Amino acid sequence: MPAGADKNDNDDEAEKAWMRVAEKLKDDNYGADEIDSKYIDKVRASGRYDVKGSHVQRLEEELMEEMAEALGRTVRRTDHAFACLDVALYELETAPTAAEWEERLVVFQAVRSKADNQRSALAVHRRALGFRLRNEQLVASMYPLPSPNPRAPDSFPED
Repeated sequence: MPAGADKNDNDDEAEKAWMRVAEKLKDDNYGADEIDSKYIDKVRASGRYDVKGSHVQRLEEELMEEMAEALGRTVRRTDHAFACLDVALYELETAPTAAEWEERLVVFQAVRSKADNQRSALAVHRRALGFRLRNEQLVASMYPLPSPNPRAPDSFPED
C-alpha cells in the first residue's frame, strides 16, 4: 500500500470502479452481440437481473433484505429468550417452599444468563448493521434484565 493510502481509500476506489463498470454495462447496452460472455447470457436468461437495468441496485436491495431478515431472526431469538425469562421469574416468584425457591433460583439464573447473552448478540448484530448511536442503551431499555439475585420472600405459602 503506498504511503499515506489507507484501506478505506482503497475500498472507496474499488467501489467506484465497480460502479463505473456496472453503469457501463447498463448504459452501453453491452450484451451477447458485443461481448462474448456466458455470464451476461446467464444473467439475462435467469430473468432475475437485467444487466442493462439496475442490477447493482437490485443487489443492494437483496442485501438489505437479507440483513433485515437476519436482524429479524435475532430479534425473534431475543424475544424468545426473554419470554422464557418471564416464565422462569414467574416460577421463582410463585415457589411454594424455600427449598423449591432455591431450585427455581438456579433455573432462573441460567435462563437470565441466556437472555443476557441473546440481548448482547442483538446489540452486536445491530451495531454491525450500522445502528451505532446509543445502540446498547436502546437494546437494554427494550430488553431490561431483572436482578440476577432476587430477594427471597420472607415467608412461603407451604412453610
